[in-house]
Order: sequence, then C-alpha cells, then structure tokens
Amino acid sequence: MRQARPLFQRLVSAVITAAGVVLLAAGLLTLAGPATGAGPTSTPTSVALASPTPSASGVHPSSGPSASPSPAPGHAAPTRIVIAALKIDLPVVTTQTSFPLCDVAQFLVEPEEKLGLPGNDGVSVYIYAHARTGMFLPLLTASQTANGDNMISDQVQVYTDDDLVYTYEISQVKRHSEDFSIASSVAADAQQLVLQTSEGPTPTLPKLQVAAILVTVAPVDHATAHPTPHPVVCS
Repeated sequence: MRQARPLFQRLVSAVITAAGVVLLAAGLLTLAGPATGAGPTSTPTSVALASPTPSASGVHPSSGPSASPSPAPGHAAPTRIVIAALKIDLPVVTTQTSFPLCDVAQFLVEPEEKLGLPGNDGVSVYIYAHARTGMFLPLLTASQTANGDNMISDQVQVYTDDDLVYTYEISQVKRHSEDFSIASSVAADAQQLVLQTSEGPTPTLPKLQVAAILVTVAPVDHATAHPTPHPVVCS
C-alpha cells in the first residue's frame, strides 16, 4: 500500500470555478463552508445526480468526478447517513458533477489507500460533508468540547443501495488532521467508517476526522435506505 502522503500530494489543487464551486485544496478533500453554520450565500443551483448502483462507487478526486473502480459483488454504495445523537440525517450521493455539494454527503473510494465501500474487510468507508447547518456542523461543534470525547460510542448508521444498514460506534475523534492515516491504518479483518468535515470557513487544512468501528449489519426497507437527495452547488 502506498503511504498516505503521496495521495495527498496528488490531491493538491484548489480549483474555484466561476460558479464558486470549491473542489480540492492542500491535500485533503476540500469541505469548505462557514464553521459558524451559515448556509450558502449564493443562489443554490440544483445538481443532477447519477443514481447509486453497486457499480458506481463514488467520486475520484485525483482526476475530478469520474467513474471509480467497481466495488466487490454484493457491496453497494452508501445512500444515507444518520447520527441520531447529533441530529444528522443526510442522503449520501454519487455524483457526476463538481463537488463538494451542499445538503448531501458524499463518499470517496481509493482502494490503494484502503478507502472503500461498506461490507469489505480491511477498508474504511470515507464519507464527507460541509461543516454547515443541516450537514456535518454538529460534528465540528461536538469536537470542540473536550476534543470530542462526548462523541465516543455514539452510533452512526450508514444505509446502502442494496437496502442494508451498517451500524458503527465512534471510536476516535481526530482534530487538525492533514492526511488519511486514520483511515488507511484499518486492520485487515476490520471494517471502519471515517467521517470528514472542515474546521474553518476556508478551503484549507487541517480537517476534522471521526472514526467508527462496525457493530452490526441489518436489512431495511427500500424507502428507509433511499431518501430523496436534493443537492445544490454551494459556495
């Protein structure tokens, strides 16, 4: 496996389009957005999404939105994330347009860095969203008290396109992160979830990362696993 640093070096590019879409900055996925919880200041623009399928594994930031490696049979894309203790409930999307988006979370697949999909041993499911109201702002806020110790053991539910819910328990809160080491250090026989959000209002390092370990997997009805996403381009 390559070390975490080379991947971050490949991701070093901050591209801001005329529409104000922030893509990547200084190595980590750029999840810019006011840490105070302010929403987008410009008029939201609706985004057309590709429906998550077992063969559509998400964004690939090293070359912009594109088709990522297909997941193993029986392992489907995340469609929803719920953290009841923090009142977080967001659709998770696969998108073929610019990112990051508002009003949804997104996920990253990078097999050589052990970032993959739910149901695979030895990988971390990597989900990220803005630190904004209605998104991952509660993660940031909770991390600022006692370094996030109060989040330890909170449950995180990740629903998938094949109508399963993976329940994880938060095991680590890593503030001021500048690499993927929390995700790529997962054991070969373990399944882990890592959440990422911004620590400030600008598209720069460091980032907040929260790791959780898999506890259970269970079936759910199709509607529960498939909330209707309404993503918008935000600035």
